[in-house]
Amino acid sequence: MNNIIYIRDITKRALSDQDGLKLREAIRETLDKSNSSILDFSDINYFATPFFNISIGYYVLNLSPSVFINRISVQNISDIGKKTYERAVQNAIQKFELPQNSVDTISKIVHDENKFN
Repeated sequence: MNNIIYIRDITKRALSDQDGLKLREAIRETLDKSNSSILDFSDINYFATPFFNISIGYYVLNLSPSVFINRISVQNISDIGKKTYERAVQNAIQKFELPQNSVDTISKIVHDENKFN
């Protein structure tokens, strides 16, 4: 089973949450068939946190950080892409480690703030 996901087959830029959702689905399909998934960022030059939060952060939170690290890896990613990826992973790990009541409080604050925007 080929467990490499070529990001360029999903999107030309790793920017939007919509493309992040496409990657999330591709990862799910790969993990359903294989124990691991390798994300290949060849030819991808633009990166944004929303892309990684939706795709990668989801798996950090739902698999657990240790399982995520053992099952999902990246290759051929630029320095700026790697920094953006690592920031999203670290943010998700911090959220994972928060007590549930803190997560609920943060979600309520964000929801209430959005009412005023």
